[in-house]
Amino acid sequence: MNAFIRALAALLMLAAAAPSQAALRVLATTADWGALATELGGDRVSVYTATGALQDVHRVDARPSLVARARTAELLILNGGELEIGWLPVLVRESGNRRIQPGAPGYFEATAHVALLEKPAQFDRAMGDIPDKERELRERARAVIP
Repeated sequence: MNAFIRALAALLMLAAAAPSQAALRVLATTADWGALATELGGDRVSVYTATGALQDVHRVDARPSLVARARTAELLILNGGELEIGWLPVLVRESGNRRIQPGAPGYFEATAHVALLEKPAQFDRAMGDIPDKERELRERARAVIP
C-alpha cells in the first residue's frame, strides 16, 4: 500500500512540477480519491470529484457537466476493479480527452497498483443486484443470531 501511495504522490508531484502556474486539473471518481489528491497536491491541484461521499458510485450518470469536467482534466484518478464500469468508460470516451484515456500518463487506476484479494472468477448481472444480496445475507444473519 505504501508503494501505491508513493506512486500516486509521485504522479501528482511530477504533474504539479510543470512550468505553468496553473493548478493541475484532477478528476477523481470518488470522494476519497479526491480527498487524497487534494491532501497530496495541496494548492498545486484543482480537484473535482465525480461522486459525492454519500452517492452510490455504481449509479452515476455521465451528465454533460461531468463530460465537460473530463474534457479539461489533466489527470483522472479512478478506483478501478470495475467499480466505475457502468459510467466511466462512456465518460472518458465522450470527453475526447487524450490525456485521460486508458494507457495515457493522466490515467491513474488504483487497482492496477495493488493485488486484489477475493476477486471472483466471474461477476455479472446474472448474480443479481449486490444490495439485494447484502440485504439477504443480513436477514439470514438476524435469523441465526438471537
